[in-house]
Amino acid sequence: MDSAKLNDRMQVLGIFAVVASLVFVGMQIRQDQEIAIVEANSLRFEHAESLANLVEKNRDIWIGGLDGDELSKEDFAVFAAMAEVLEEHYIHLYVRYLRIGPFPTEFATRDYAYVLYRNPVLRRIYEGQKAYTAAIEDAFNLIDGQNNFRASVDAGLMELDGHVIPELTEKRYILW
Repeated sequence: MDSAKLNDRMQVLGIFAVVASLVFVGMQIRQDQEIAIVEANSLRFEHAESLANLVEKNRDIWIGGLDGDELSKEDFAVFAAMAEVLEEHYIHLYVRYLRIGPFPTEFATRDYAYVLYRNPVLRRIYEGQKAYTAAIEDAFNLIDGQNNFRASVDAGLMELDGHVIPELTEKRYILW
């Protein structure tokens, strides 16, 4: 066998090896993404359990806050902290969908906008947190790190505000 034929065969073999390794890497990346989605789902259920436990420990405050009852300053502080945890849940979903899927980020922001639309006290807390964050950013000349999340939630709220949405037949207290 002459060296030209041997060289050609070696090049073909080398190309085959490169293609095979790229296919393997692609399969590994896909498998890693599927594993990440499963792990993220597990984390989502942990978040839901934590939120449920938090509500159970403070059920009167949670229900009173969602019903719009007058809360003491102390109880309102607890309710606002719980509202912040709820927002962090939706931010987590947003980032998860952004990074690994399997849904578009609008699923998280749309759902959160609906929760805020249906619960005026939560919306007031959201607006207050947004203003507080903006004040900090202005003080230090920073850019909002959650700009896309909040912009999408705000767009959902504007859309809901522009429509007549039928009332629900019963009040929901589990919002995640």
